[in-house]
Amino acid sequence: MSEILFELYGVPSVAYGIDSLFSYNYNNGRTGLVVSSSYTSTHLVPVIESKPVLSKASRLNWGRSQSAEHLLALMKAKYPTFPGKLNEYQMEQLVREHCYVSQNYEQEMSKYLDWTGLEDRDVVIQRPFTEAVVVEKSEEELAKVAERKRQNGLRLQAQSAKMRLDKLIRKEQDLEYYRDLQQRVAVMTKKDAKAVLEADDFDTEAQLERKIKDYEASIRKARHKDVGDIEEEAEVPVTYPLLDIPDAQLDEEGLKQKRQQRLLKANHDARARAKAEKEREKARVAEMERLDNEKRENDLEGWLQERRIARQAAIQRIKDRDRLKADLGNRKSLASQIRMKNIANLASDNPTKKRRRGNDDDTFGADDADWGIYRSIATGDGSDDDEDEDLDAGLKAIEAQLLAHDPNFTEHSTRDAQQDWTKSLLHAFQHGPWPFDKESVRDAHQLHLN
Repeated sequence: MSEILFELYGVPSVAYGIDSLFSYNYNNGRTGLVVSSSYTSTHLVPVIESKPVLSKASRLNWGRSQSAEHLLALMKAKYPTFPGKLNEYQMEQLVREHCYVSQNYEQEMSKYLDWTGLEDRDVVIQRPFTEAVVVEKSEEELAKVAERKRQNGLRLQAQSAKMRLDKLIRKEQDLEYYRDLQQRVAVMTKKDAKAVLEADDFDTEAQLERKIKDYEASIRKARHKDVGDIEEEAEVPVTYPLLDIPDAQLDEEGLKQKRQQRLLKANHDARARAKAEKEREKARVAEMERLDNEKRENDLEGWLQERRIARQAAIQRIKDRDRLKADLGNRKSLASQIRMKNIANLASDNPTKKRRRGNDDDTFGADDADWGIYRSIATGDGSDDDEDEDLDAGLKAIEAQLLAHDPNFTEHSTRDAQQDWTKSLLHAFQHGPWPFDKESVRDAHQLHLN
C-alpha cells in the first residue's frame, strides 16, 4: 500500500492509525469514550487529553450483522403469521435506515408507545403485496344474490328447527329410558343392578343419576331456546284417530299413516311441553328479579360487591375460553394433545367403552351425544357456541346493572371499552396508532418499527 501511495499516486506523506480516533480528533474531541461499530464488531477506545489509552480498549462481538439477526428474530416474534418472507438483507436495510443508539434508553422505552406523538415515532414498513381483485356486480345481480341468500337462509332455518325438534324428542325418549332404568334398578338386588348398569355403561347408580340430571337440564334449555321460538304459532286442533286402532286391523297404507300420526303427535306434545316449560321459566326469572331488587334496595353495597365478583368471574371464564381456543393453534399445547388423543381413539380398532342397547361392533351415531366428539375434535372440550353467547350476554347484563347503580362504574370500565383498539397497548405495539383491518391485504403486509 505504501508503494502504491508514494510511487503511483505521489502522495507527500501518509499516517496510519485507527479511523474512529482520526474522526474524534477531527471533531475536536479531547476526553471521552470512542465507540466504533462495524459490520461484525464494536470497538471501545478511551481517550484522555487527546491521547488514546489503547491498553484499555476493548472489542464487543456485536455489529450491524448481529443487529440485523436480532431485528429479524424480533420481527418474527412480533408478526408470527406475517404472509411475506423476511430475511437478514431486508433487516440490514432497516438497521441502516431507521435504527439508532438511544441517549436515554429507560426514559424512551417508558413513553415510546404513548399515543401522544406515536404517529411520528412509529415507522411503517410496507412490504410488497398483491391486492385481491374484487369483481363488481350490477344492482340486479346483487339483488338476485341477496334473494337467493334469503331463500337459503329460510330453508336452513326450517331445517334447523326440524332437526332441533327431532333432537329434543330423542333426548326425551332417552330420558324416559334412563328414568325407567333407574326405577328397575331400585328394586333389584345389588348384583343384578350392577350387571344392568354395566350393560348401559354405568358403574354406579350415582352416575345414572348424574346422567338423568344432565339430560333434564339439556332438555329444559332446548325447550326454552330452540322450541320456544316457534311455540307462538297458532295451534290448529288435530286428532290422531289411528293411534287407538291396533296394528292388526290396519292395512299397509293405514300403518304408514299411523306412523305419521305418531310422529305428528310427538311433535305436538313436544311443543306443548316447551310452552309449559317456557312459562315456568318466565315465572322463575320474574321471581329471581323480584328477590334481586329487594336485596339491592335493602343492601346496595353488598349487592354491588356481588355484581363485581360475578363480573370478574365472567371475565375470567371468557379469558379461559379464548386461551383454550388459542392453545388449539399450538400443536404442543395440552388442548391440542387431548384433541389428537380423541382422534386416535376414533381411529382405534378396539372400542374403549361399551355400547348402550346392543352388542354391535360399531354403533357410533346411534346416540345423539356420540356426535359431540366432532365438536371436541374441531374446537376442544368445553367450547360450545351457545355457551359462548351465554357468557358474553351474561357479562353485558352484569355490566348494565353496574352502570345503572354503581357510580364508580362508567362506560370506560366496561370490557368492550377496555378492548377498544385505541386503548390497547398491544395494538399500539403491533399496528401503531392506526386501525387494523384483518381482511386488508395491505395492512397484513405492514411492519411497524416502534
